[in-house]
Formats: sequence, structure tokens, C-alpha cells
Amino acid sequence: ILLVTSRDTGRWVTPKGNPMTGLTDPLSAAEEAFEEAGVRGPVGKVSLGSFHYDKRLSGKARRSTEVALYPLEVQTEFDDWDEAHERTRQWFTEPDGFGHHPLAAGVYLAFYVLVLVMAVTGLALAAIDQGRGPLVPWLGHDLTLKHLFKTPHDVLEEFVWGFILLHIAALILHEARHGVPLAQAMVSGYQYRKEKE
Repeated sequence: ILLVTSRDTGRWVTPKGNPMTGLTDPLSAAEEAFEEAGVRGPVGKVSLGSFHYDKRLSGKARRSTEVALYPLEVQTEFDDWDEAHERTRQWFTEPDGFGHHPLAAGVYLAFYVLVLVMAVTGLALAAIDQGRGPLVPWLGHDLTLKHLFKTPHDVLEEFVWGFILLHIAALILHEARHGVPLAQAMVSGYQYRKEKE
């Protein structure tokens, strides 16, 4: 997958632009690939898919934009092209797998299980303290059961807040180390490995 850096922030993006008068969308995409990445080759007539993003205009204005992606079989890479002095191009390989790292996926799954347990203990406390909620038929308004649910609920609440703060810190660290927000990285190509030279 060939990506180029954006002119404003230097993040990895697909070559893209506005439709050109007199050209079909696929031919417009091929022309943008030449202007922004300095590559030529036959372009597919069917879009691989599309995505939306907020395009920055002058000042702080933004416009919601839909980008259609067309496959281009690169046959020629030029050493010098229209925007060579403004952009860097780089080939990336597809990731080995999709989604989070297995450890991260396990942590997220455990977190969601704990949030579910916290919700159930919260409903139990609502039934016991206030006589309300879906667990009232089983727990009633029995204050003697409160100690069974209060401590686990309080511990889980502290854990959830700690996880949220740790997660925000990890997002900030990712942006500081890689110069791009993690959410942007997931759509811009940072999730791809650079091809070994």
C-alpha cells in the first residue's frame, strides 16, 4: 500500500483530491496519485470502498468529505513529481491481522466484563437501597444483603476510573511518540508496518 504524507501535518494519508472536470472518478484518482505520489499505472474502474473525514479549509473551517478509493497498479515510480518537495511517499505492507494486539484485546474484554459486573452490582444496590430496578423480585428491599454488593461495586468503580485514566495517558503517549492521535493512526496508515528496505 503506497501512502504519502499530508502537507499540513505530515501524517500518512492516501493520495486524494477533488474530481477533475472531464475525467471519470477513477481517472481523477489516478491523476491525483501522479501529482501527490509520483506514480503511474492502470486504475481500476470500481471503487474499493470509501471513508469520510473532516477536510480542513482556510482558518478553522472544516467540511465533511467522502473519499472513494480506487486501486491503481503502480508500474512506474518517478523520482521527481509535482509535489515531491512537499510530500514523502512510502510503501507499507498489510498488517498480519486485524484488530488489537491479542493482549490488548484480552484487557478490553476483561474491562467490559468488569463493567458488566459493576452494572449488576449497581442494580442490586438500587434494589436493596431503594426497592427499584429489575432485581427487586430477587433481592427485594433487604438491607442485610447490601454488604455483599457494596464493596465489590466500590472497588470496581475505582478500577474503572483507573483504567480510563491509564487509557487516556496511553493515547496521549501515542500522540507524543508518533506525532499523530491514535484514532487518526487507525485510519491514516500508521497501523501498517513500513516495508523493509
